[in-house]
Amino acid sequence: MVGLLLICLSVIALNYFKSDKTEKGENAEAKESKIPEVDEYGGIHLEKVGDKVRQKNWGTFRLLETKSINETFELAPMVITVKDIRRIQLSSLTDEAKEELKSYTGLSFEEAYSIYYKENLSMEEVDQRAALSKTDIDEEVSYLEITYSIENKDSKELQFFSMENVTFNDNLTYDVPSKNFIHSGGYFYGDKKSKSIRLPTRRIEKRHNWFIG
Repeated sequence: MVGLLLICLSVIALNYFKSDKTEKGENAEAKESKIPEVDEYGGIHLEKVGDKVRQKNWGTFRLLETKSINETFELAPMVITVKDIRRIQLSSLTDEAKEELKSYTGLSFEEAYSIYYKENLSMEEVDQRAALSKTDIDEEVSYLEITYSIENKDSKELQFFSMENVTFNDNLTYDVPSKNFIHSGGYFYGDKKSKSIRLPTRRIEKRHNWFIG
């Protein structure tokens, strides 16, 4: 009789938790479906803390916090304004997005070479070291985004090089060309070939992004 009771209770509990899990899953899917969906980079649609947006066939962006900077530096004839720094969370990423983002974790080939060249490793071995340093993307991951603008006040076009390195709190340093993972203004800043652009006689805005875990 006791054994039969335990079996009955187990079946009831199993059905309860299964039902509860199903309801939670359905609620999560319902909430996800209510999030606005866009085709381009989702980060530009986040205006206030808590905002969420879904980038089609990619993932969901949520603004966690923002710090307004608005400091301007004049390097004649250029005017550079650092607008803000934001912390953004990524979730519900597609497998393709996770694989793409994984390539921006760990060491770039250049960083691996600077570390291991003294060991007389071949280029293939250095590339393997870089590959082994990459880490899988979790279900949720956050990153920092710096937005700044550059204005050319000269009558001639200038050549402008993107940020090379960014350091936070004197101990967290990012190599911009190899760690910045977004498309912005037609340039893919993760590609070293495009870190130099022609700066016409107008103002342009740029964004750089780095994972922080």
